Amino acid sequence: MSATPSLAQQIFGANAEAYATSRTHAQGRSLGRLIELTQPHPDWHVLDVATGAGHTALAFAPYVHDVVASDITPQMLAQAERLAGERGLANVSTHIADAEHLPFDDASFDLVTCRIAPHHFSDVQRFVNECQRVLKPEGLLVIDDNIAPEDMTTAHYIDDYERLRDPSHVRCLPPSAWRKCFAQAGLRVLRDETVEKQIGFEEWCGHQKTPAELMGRLRDTLLNAPEAAKAQLKPTLKDGVLHFSMVEGIFVGQKRSARRAVSSGTKWEKMASFARAVRMGDHVWVSGTTATGADGEVVGKGNAVEQTRYAFRKVETALAQLGVSLQDVVRTRIYVRNLADWEAVAQTHGDIFKTIQPANTLVRADIVGDEYLVEVEADAYLG
Repeated sequence: MSATPSLAQQIFGANAEAYATSRTHAQGRSLGRLIELTQPHPDWHVLDVATGAGHTALAFAPYVHDVVASDITPQMLAQAERLAGERGLANVSTHIADAEHLPFDDASFDLVTCRIAPHHFSDVQRFVNECQRVLKPEGLLVIDDNIAPEDMTTAHYIDDYERLRDPSHVRCLPPSAWRKCFAQAGLRVLRDETVEKQIGFEEWCGHQKTPAELMGRLRDTLLNAPEAAKAQLKPTLKDGVLHFSMVEGIFVGQKRSARRAVSSGTKWEKMASFARAVRMGDHVWVSGTTATGADGEVVGKGNAVEQTRYAFRKVETALAQLGVSLQDVVRTRIYVRNLADWEAVAQTHGDIFKTIQPANTLVRADIVGDEYLVEVEADAYLG
């Protein structure tokens, strides 16, 4: 979990109950925002990494099929189990796991979350890579963590301040570093935003049972911070109570889809090295398709209407192999050799797509192969 896992386990294990009741962790504004951004589905399998007392896992549990709450600290997981039981959430399970070496199979989860924890990880890139590995294609990774300013001098000051209270703190990343981590892991960033939170100084120290002498040093470090750090931390006194601000960054990334392709077996596909249809995520593209039968001969010689019907049957077959139907077609293109055939071919298209009505283009073209009168293409989208 951190550069020295035993230290993190010792610190968080000794303070597990405090984190179970921490307002920042249990009720922070970012918690609800994660649900808004991900729109969880009832059939999703979710993993919450470094769950702590389980607040994020428990927030998602009512919306999904099941949640695995993982953490390196057994005492934290005991708190998560207790809170899940109190709320009657039977679909939450716990698992001991190091964030940088997740003990789960590839492509196991629809959503992976990690909230207010990565600043304890020694190798954030490895953690993100592991999250990408256990995600299903098109699955989402959602990170919510304290972020550093892009100015490194200010970032180091704030990290030192955090580390003075919590020696297991490693580093807060700036937004640019998070985006780079996602990109290097092959994740497409769908959304990134920030949420500012105000923290009560004494409550913050109480999470770690900070001794009075150290609290004094922390107070002085906060109030006497350089101007750039002070502008980030925003220390304020309200009725004699000290507060300061931290900024959380929320990053939503999506695992790129596995590419799937199908062939109809024509000699042209093999010769020119192309697929009959390709699917990436919710998008499908069908190559130019003619009325070529299984025996390699032209079907419907001299009959443009018959060739049109046969070609679209081949399109339908290719779509079905990729889990898509004609109902999902959003655009078609038709190429006719003889302009005189355009109306009959258009009518045939109308018969096939009468209730679907995709966008369409029909043009005259010199089609390869003298006996081919029509060639068609189709694009589909599962929206």
